[in-house]
Amino acid sequence: MMRVFTIAILAIFMACDNGGNMKKLEEGEMVPLIPANAKLEPLNDGSGLTRMTVFAGERIVEQGYYLNGYRVGVYTTFFPKNGFVESMTGYVNGKKHGQSTILDDRGQVQELFTYNNDVLHGQYIMFNRTRMKEKKNYINGEVDGVAEKYYPNGKVMERTVFSAGKLHGISRWYDLQGKNTIAYEYKNGEMVGEVEL
Repeated sequence: MMRVFTIAILAIFMACDNGGNMKKLEEGEMVPLIPANAKLEPLNDGSGLTRMTVFAGERIVEQGYYLNGYRVGVYTTFFPKNGFVESMTGYVNGKKHGQSTILDDRGQVQELFTYNNDVLHGQYIMFNRTRMKEKKNYINGEVDGVAEKYYPNGKVMERTVFSAGKLHGISRWYDLQGKNTIAYEYKNGEMVGEVEL
């Protein structure tokens, strides 16, 4: 089941790749360097893309595409011991853009991120095996909106509200049965006081 999910995520990444129609980055912008032991294979389709593959022995440990020296499309890393996908990150013009997924060495999703122009922007989810452990939203690199943490049984442990990266609103903590045990109000990152339950 998890392998099907991994393949589905990879297919989504591939669909987001715009086929190499990327503009070149401005001079001086930093991008990940191509590893010295990488095998480079220019594609013969007129796109200008080069496939980069890094091996550890017989196994592929990194693979992705470059255009004009910058990562584009999906960049994938693999666990050397079993060849399972470790991470998949979308790139546009050398910058993280779109979905990024981190998996464990059994193929289970551990974290999902969304980037816009190399900045966290969108939903972030962390998993503990198959259960959600944490969920929050980013806007331009700052936590914004409701953020939740969960107990291993799936019930909400903590629900906090952020605005532009600062606590803003009522934050609540819950016990294992789901009962709200304590709550505080925050404004612009400063605690205002305890909220009556």
